[in-house]
Amino acid sequence: MRQGQVILRRKTRLRGSDSGFTMIELLVSMSMGLIILLGMMMVFSSDAKVASALASRTERLGDLYIASQIMQNELRNAQAGTISWASNKLNYTDQDGQAGYFEYQYSSTDRLYWKRPNYSSRQEMIRDLDTTSGLAVSSSGTPKTWKVTLKSAFKNESRTTKTMQISFNVWARN
Repeated sequence: MRQGQVILRRKTRLRGSDSGFTMIELLVSMSMGLIILLGMMMVFSSDAKVASALASRTERLGDLYIASQIMQNELRNAQAGTISWASNKLNYTDQDGQAGYFEYQYSSTDRLYWKRPNYSSRQEMIRDLDTTSGLAVSSSGTPKTWKVTLKSAFKNESRTTKTMQISFNVWARN
């Protein structure tokens, strides 16, 4: 019988060890899972900031590029000697003798307006230009060559405002 008692004790021990996890094991595993989850959330948050900054930068660059292409096309097709810069307006006259202009308006969100030749009103072309110098125009040489610079602001990964610019030279056709 003694041998039977030993077998019973062994079975009891085996049943006791199969009963589940201890409280400490559960706490340790939940803590490890929480640390892993927090790490994944930090990576996701960082990736979201980078994606947002990249989208902001790309959008601003695309706006500047399109605005510069429109301005270059209009100003290069202007009559010779008709481009002038005064009072934040870049005036020109097209080949048909119709006047048009690009007007830079200072405000909390600087904007560039375009009054096309043959149109009665101006239209907003681009907004959120740099508030200090969103549009800069200078001339030099004979015949006059005009240097036009457009500046815009965007937010980078650390949420600070940065400036980008695009410049081009134009001259009226003869």
